[in-house]
Amino acid sequence: MIKEIYHDMETCYDTDNVVYKVSGIEAAKEIRFAFRSLCSKKILEHGGQDMLKQIYGQYLLDGAQDPDFDVELKIDASKLPKTQKIKKSMDEDTQDRIRDENDKTRAERKALVEPVAELIANFKMHFVSAPIRRAMNAALQDKQLDPVEIPYREHEKYWVLMPAKNEVQVYFAVHFTQDTDVALARVMLLEW
Repeated sequence: MIKEIYHDMETCYDTDNVVYKVSGIEAAKEIRFAFRSLCSKKILEHGGQDMLKQIYGQYLLDGAQDPDFDVELKIDASKLPKTQKIKKSMDEDTQDRIRDENDKTRAERKALVEPVAELIANFKMHFVSAPIRRAMNAALQDKQLDPVEIPYREHEKYWVLMPAKNEVQVYFAVHFTQDTDVALARVMLLEW
């Protein structure tokens, strides 16, 4: 087995114990995005798998994935158009032509990369909301689902309930640790 060489690995941590890892495998010309959260297993059981197939299907990793993460996506960068190198031995007209072609190639590459980057940037939103999306789709199909509790943060949860076939209710439990935040939340809730 050939050992894959990861380059430019970045690990980022979010405020709700979510961990992201972005790495590249130079030999395979691919970029990998990995995700871990406190509630991944629960979300995957209640609509997460369907959401992954529907929105991220072409990027799902079909082989072995990082055991420290719950979801891993693979972006194939080998099919992106490549720029040409300008050599000093080329005449000025050829260099100018290649510069123009490289500018067009960069614009084409940017048009291909931006939608994928936006999709990856929205991963957490799509993933954490998957149980809600599942319930809403069930309501549209006049199906009934059992209630689901998602502990998305250490002291915070949300529940997805379907009291009737065409009704979805979502409740959030929010935990404030600072007295000022508690007071502000109380005032806001009283105003509502």
